[in-house]
Formats: sequence, C-alpha cells, structure tokens
Amino acid sequence: IIVDASSASTSTWGPEIVAGWYDLDMEQWQYQQAAFREYVLRDGSVLDFGPIGFAGRSGMFLAGARSLLTQEPYADYFRFYQDANNALSVGLPQFGETDLKGFLGENFPVCTGMPWCDAGATEGYWTPPQCAGAGTNASDCVEFYMVTPSWDTAYFEQLTLNHNLKAVHGYYGWGLPDLLKERVAAGKPSIYW
Repeated sequence: IIVDASSASTSTWGPEIVAGWYDLDMEQWQYQQAAFREYVLRDGSVLDFGPIGFAGRSGMFLAGARSLLTQEPYADYFRFYQDANNALSVGLPQFGETDLKGFLGENFPVCTGMPWCDAGATEGYWTPPQCAGAGTNASDCVEFYMVTPSWDTAYFEQLTLNHNLKAVHGYYGWGLPDLLKERVAAGKPSIYW
C-alpha cells in the first residue's frame, strides 16, 4: 500500500489515485463534492472507507504561553483581543514587528488567490476593518501568525471580524514553525494557527 505523503495539492486526489500514484490518502482535508461524486459514487474507481478515526484540531494557539497565562490568565479568551493594548502589554507581536516579506524572501506572499488577501503596504496579510478603518491603522493591532489562507479557509478571519478582535493575520507558510521557535527562544509569546 502506497500512502500519499506528497506536498502536492490535495485537490488532485481523484485522478492521482486512479492513475495508481498511491493507494491511500489519509489526510484529505479538502473535500470536493464534484470529485467525490465522480470518483467514488459514479465511477467507483476510488473507495471511501469512511472516517479514519481522528480529526484535525483547529484553533488559535499560544506559543511561549506558560508565563503569559500566569501573568494574564485571560489571554486565551477572545475578548482579551478586543483591545490590542491587552495583547501588546504581555509581549504578543504588534503588527509590523516581524518583517513578513523579508522572512519569506522569494516565497512571499503566501496569502494569494483569496479575495481577502491584502495588496499594497499590507500585502501578504489580511487586515480586518477594525484595524484599518477610520481612526485606526494596522500598527494599532496585534498580529496573529497563520500558515496559509487555505487552512480553515476564512474561518479565523471571520471570527476575528465578527468578534471585533484587534488582530491582523500574517501568512508565513511553511516558515511559521521556524518563526515560532525563534520567538519562543527569545522569550516572546505568539498566537498562531
């Protein structure tokens, strides 16, 4: 049995399995109804064995948070981020503190192809209206570190908007683990997905 361990797009699972490139795709996060109907229901060329027994855990997580939560026990509660001064006072990153473009180099920008990805001065980010509206700007907000806008597509962006969180989302791609390690080693907490 060959299991898909490629870094290729998961949207091509149907034709790849039919072509014999691999036998099993254990991490199929992108459920496409048309592909499912074609390859599983209509053609029967791909078998659906049902749930695999585990699910991904989506959430915003605090790195370097042990001392942060001792200092500010409500830092894991969404209302804490409705006032950016709360988050900034405990060392969470202010928007603009990290050089996203410099960090990613030739891989910049990661936030592309989605209608909410910013352009211009905040390219590579998503800036909610509460951080870019009249009387405010992005540097008044904390930065949430994200991997890619295709993970939980628009879910955390919508929560940020709906709950009026003073947070800009920066998309760091596969470099995010390195950034988090650097920040934790320097004693700087971060909030990420």
